[in-house]
Amino acid sequence: MPRLLLLTSSFPRSADDHRGGFVYEWCRELGRRGWPSTIVAPDLPTGAFAEPGFGCTLAPLRYWTPRSSQTLFHRDGVLTNIARDPRVALQSFGFGLVVGAYLRTPPPAAIVVSHWLVPMGIVGAEICRRYGTPHLAICHSSDLALLERLPAGGAIARHLARYSRRIVFVSSSHEARFRRLHGLPTLTTAVQPMGVPWLQEIPETPHGTASPSRGLRVGFLGRLVPLKGVDQLLEAAAGLTGVELRIGGEGPERRGLEALARARSVSVRFEGTIPASRRWEWLQELDALVVPSVRGPLGLVEGAPRVVLEAMSAGVPLIASSVGGIPEIAAGAALLVPP
Repeated sequence: MPRLLLLTSSFPRSADDHRGGFVYEWCRELGRRGWPSTIVAPDLPTGAFAEPGFGCTLAPLRYWTPRSSQTLFHRDGVLTNIARDPRVALQSFGFGLVVGAYLRTPPPAAIVVSHWLVPMGIVGAEICRRYGTPHLAICHSSDLALLERLPAGGAIARHLARYSRRIVFVSSSHEARFRRLHGLPTLTTAVQPMGVPWLQEIPETPHGTASPSRGLRVGFLGRLVPLKGVDQLLEAAAGLTGVELRIGGEGPERRGLEALARARSVSVRFEGTIPASRRWEWLQELDALVVPSVRGPLGLVEGAPRVVLEAMSAGVPLIASSVGGIPEIAAGAALLVPP
């Protein structure tokens, strides 16, 4: 049976962990189609969650000692974790040592797939160079922004292009940025956003018809980090009547956003992380979803946020910033506004 070796720096730690959830769903669907995976990911707990019949093997990487101090990955993402505590960047050296040891044994796989060009794409390219195993690299967003900032980013991009059978981008704008970075005349690519697993029919009850007893219910769903622009949403809602905001998600900006909401007298509920099992139901309770993303630090912009596809598949009216890959996946299905 053909088998994939999947390398990812983000993978859910529980059934309701949204971080890297699309990677899990991607592996699950491939497994159902006869392509089970060996999933190599950092900082996975022993016996990490897997649904019955998942059919994939989890291989956690320990990259720092003691294990309790492994904080480079998960939580709010590598860039946010490093910005919060620059010392966390030192853990990348420990991570590199573990990966180097792993590479000493040829991988028993038909294809190597890496999610995020850095660091896992570099590992996949090295496996391809050493053993000739076909390598598929998937670029999301933060990995490209990091490559653009690194002094050796162009050289790394050329190495990735040379030792990858194909590189997949979640938006054509990210593909164009990578082409400018690596500077090679030929490169086999594809553009494909990460999909959603929902195949339910859109409910017959129309959205956008707020009840007089509760007013208009507007939501945000995502990480509470500067890139997501939740402060812009709160500023826009200041002074409005008949509008109830619901903020689903957690992150380092929560306290500041709560203070801003109080200062602007915004009617808002911060509801914390919405478990994956409740996202469809949660979206169905809204009259509209807002994706107010902005241009973040270090050149970071949105790739193709899955919440946009989730809202469209749930039939929820969508208001979104025209930034990154959002216009590509939401054009004609959303009210797009400047970031």
